[in-house]
Amino acid sequence: MIWLNGLSGNIKILDDLMRLIASDYLMPLAFSLSMFWLWFSGKTPSQRMTNQLTALTGSVRCPISNVVVWLINSLGE
Repeated sequence: MIWLNGLSGNIKILDDLMRLIASDYLMPLAFSLSMFWLWFSGKTPSQRMTNQLTALTGSVRCPISNVVVWLINSLGE
């Protein structure tokens, strides 16, 4: 893995890709798209209901986890 670390700052496209992956925008987007997909997936009405409840649960828990992380980060300042 040391060779990978040596590439840092030398290949702009790789640096930009890593910056995008680690950004605060990609994970919420991926989460939102997966919840959107989950909401409409399922072959039977009972599967769709289960998936929709899962999407609602995930959508409620994500902001809660964001607040917990914010509080922990605030304690460190």
